[in-house]
Amino acid sequence: MTYLASSCFKVTKIKDLLEFCQKSGFYQIELSGNLEFNQKTTNELTEAKNFSWLIHNYWPIPDKPFVLNLASTNKSIREKSLDHCQRALRLCQTLGAPFYSVHAGFLADLDPNDLGAKQTNRPRIDQATGLKNFTDSVSQLLRETRVD
Repeated sequence: MTYLASSCFKVTKIKDLLEFCQKSGFYQIELSGNLEFNQKTTNELTEAKNFSWLIHNYWPIPDKPFVLNLASTNKSIREKSLDHCQRALRLCQTLGAPFYSVHAGFLADLDPNDLGAKQTNRPRIDQATGLKNFTDSVSQLLRETRVD
């Protein structure tokens, strides 16, 4: 089954995405990119007929921006990243999404303004440490996120 990323569409509102996809016959959508999320979003998605959803990485976008990094050595960044992933996994369950995809992590702790630019000014995380942090984070997500 082929899914189209919501970031491919020039819309930010769920209502507009649903309308466009229904008119175009696209029913397998990966929720990603700059698509908004608010109180009504989950209901709008669960009520949409014939759709199949996936969730990717940084969606739903948190209220306070940060760079999701499951490989971080910074406790606060890693906790925010784990919390974000746990919420996304619970939303996957609600939407019947078969999986959640997340990026492997960065070997530096980045600010949202660093994305898309050279990150030569940030201290690097040792590759072995980053890999261990990432695998520990994924293991923690598997232990703590219960899918019924």
